[in-house]
Amino acid sequence: MKSCHSQNRKFLLSSIALIVILDATRNTAWKLARETGDYSNVAIFGFATDPAGVPLEQKKGDPLPGNAFISTTSVEISEAPAGTQRRYLDATAIPYVVLPSYMRGRVKDAAVAAVWRPKTNALAFAIFGDTGGHFDEGSVRLQQDLGGHPLVEINHIVRAKARIEDIILVVIFPQQPVRPRVDSEDWLSEIRMAGRSAFEAWGGIARLESCR
Repeated sequence: MKSCHSQNRKFLLSSIALIVILDATRNTAWKLARETGDYSNVAIFGFATDPAGVPLEQKKGDPLPGNAFISTTSVEISEAPAGTQRRYLDATAIPYVVLPSYMRGRVKDAAVAAVWRPKTNALAFAIFGDTGGHFDEGSVRLQQDLGGHPLVEINHIVRAKARIEDIILVVIFPQQPVRPRVDSEDWLSEIRMAGRSAFEAWGGIARLESCR
C-alpha cells in the first residue's frame, strides 16, 4: 500500500489494509487543510480524491465508514461501487505483487504470478495488484503465504513493517489475468488455481531452479 508522507502519520489495520486514520491533526498543514477544505498545500499519495483534490472518506459498507480515507491500488475491482474502499484490493486478503509504474500495460491488471521462497520452499500464487517504485514489494497476505510475519505492533498500532530478507523469486504471466472479484475468498481460490496452472505449464519449480 502507499501512504501519506508525514512525520505524524498513524496507521490502523482494518479488514482491507493499512490506512491512515483521520485524526492526524498534529501536522500543521494537514490540520489547516482539514479545517478549510483546501488540500492544495498537502501532498497526498495513494488515496482516492475528488476533482478538487479532497481525499475521500470511507462510506457505509466499507470497513471504517467515516473514520478513514479510501486507500487505492492500481488494480480496481470494477464490480464494486466507485468511490468506496471495496473498489480496491484488500492487502490482508489478496496476495499481490507491486511492480514499477512503467510495467503497467506490459503486464495486464491482475495477471497471475508464482512466488517462490527457496529458503523455506514456500510457494504462493499472487497477482499484479499495484504499482510502486521497486520490485521488492508485496501485500501483507502474500508475505504471510510465504511464511513471513509482516505485522508488528508499535505504540499499540499494528503496522506492516517486517520484511522477508532472504531471496524471493517471482514469475509473472503478463497476459494471464484473473478477473477481480468483490468476494475475496472466491477470487483467492481463482488466483491460486490459475496461478498453479500457468506455473506448471511453464515448467514449475524445476525450471525456476535454473534461475537461481
